[in-house]
This record gives sequence, C-alpha cells and structure tokens, in this order.
Amino acid sequence: MTTPFPILLVLDLSAIMASKTREWQEFSRVGTCYLPDVVLEEIQFLCDRAVESEEEQTAREFIRFQPKSGWQPTDITLSHPALRSGTVNTLSKKARLSLEVGECAYGLSEASALQLVVLVTNDQLLLQHIQRIGATNLCGVTMAALLQWARVHQKPPGVMQHLKAMQGNLPGMADPSHLPRSPSSQSPFTTGAPASIRRPRRRSAQPSALSQIFSGLIVLLGITIGVLFAWRLIQPTNFNKFWKQMGLPALPGDPPARKPR
Repeated sequence: MTTPFPILLVLDLSAIMASKTREWQEFSRVGTCYLPDVVLEEIQFLCDRAVESEEEQTAREFIRFQPKSGWQPTDITLSHPALRSGTVNTLSKKARLSLEVGECAYGLSEASALQLVVLVTNDQLLLQHIQRIGATNLCGVTMAALLQWARVHQKPPGVMQHLKAMQGNLPGMADPSHLPRSPSSQSPFTTGAPASIRRPRRRSAQPSALSQIFSGLIVLLGITIGVLFAWRLIQPTNFNKFWKQMGLPALPGDPPARKPR
C-alpha cells in the first residue's frame, strides 16, 4: 500500500538498547526518526554508569551514530490520561521514562495531523497505553516488528489499519500532491522539529481574578496590622483610646479596665 502520509518514528530506550548501528540505519529508511530528549539523556548516562558492560557499549555506539544519523532529538510533550497509571511521585525511574516517551509520541501526533506517528518500544504496557489513547495517527510497534518492516518493506497490521483510517478521514485529500511533503526531505542534520511540526505550548497557569483580589486583601491586612503595631509602640495612650472607642477586646499586655465606683 502506497501512502501519502509520512511516517514519523519515535524510538524508546528499550528499542535502541536492543539493537545496533546496522538496525538503526535500517530504521531510518522507514521514516523520519525522532528521539525524545529524555531517552538521549538516559543513553548518555549509560555511557559511563551502565551496570552491564554490554549496555555501556551499546550506549557509546549510539552516541557515535546519532549526530550524523538524521535522527532528530525533540522535547515535544503532551499529557494524556491514558498514559498515566499512577502519580508521578510514586513511579519508578523506568516508569517515568516510559511516561515521558509516551507523552512525546502523543504530542508529536497532535502536532502532525497528516503524518502517522509510530512509537517503537519493547515495553508492552506502554504499547497498551498508546493504543488506549485511540488517536487515528498514533500507534505503536515493537523493535522486532519495525526491523521486519524495514527489511521486507511490509508494514505491520496495526500500521496498515491506522493508515487506512487516516485515508478514510480525508477522502478529498487522497492525492499525495495535496499533502505536505515528508519531513525527511529536510536536511538530515536538523536538530529541531520540522516546520510542519510545532511543539504544543502548555497553557500557562494564569492566576484568576478572585485569587488576585484575595492576595491583595492579604497584603492590605498585613500593612494595616504593621501600622497598628507601630502606633501602639509609639503612642500607646492614643492607640488604647482608639481601640476602646472601636469596642474591640483588650489586647494582651494592656492594663485591665477600671471598674466604675
């Protein structure tokens, strides 16, 4: 099936660490490869601190491969309830990494409506979370499935289903000339997202008008208390007279009021 929809691959740490340079080069022939920043940081960490020497060798091999590979690092991210299985504070390091990779793939799909985003991971739980999102242009495959795809040029069934769904959603745009060019036509040394992909901006948490009024009242109350306290210290007689005229209860340290004879 020839499709006008470009393929964007998002590679998880598990897929990268289970392959070598030859496989990484084959992945690049399937589509444009994106590397979440958190994955790149973890690979750099493993270069010097991996528990097993094999992991360290793979990490170092990838760091040598990546700069000239055309793989594009990205910090794009967007949260979705289907990706979360608990609070971030209670997640393990591995679970947090999977969460951030899933949010990267989802964010990329939201910013690329006319491109199919394929998350490549060996984490079955993450694949289930991606499937639960239900986005037409987002799916997941294992590293083995991607390798088979690259070598025999046959798309996995899940990828085929999503491409057909995308084609069905755009009946008037079946002509490839009507669709944007693939990001792979850009310079392979581009490090940011292509022009057709913009990083979703998280809505900044602006304080509401009610919270602003409440904050202003707290500041005004603090100033008033400070003025009254200074008045009491400088002119205690006048202050106590004013305080009694207002009918307020006596303050600690004030002499008891004299009872009328």
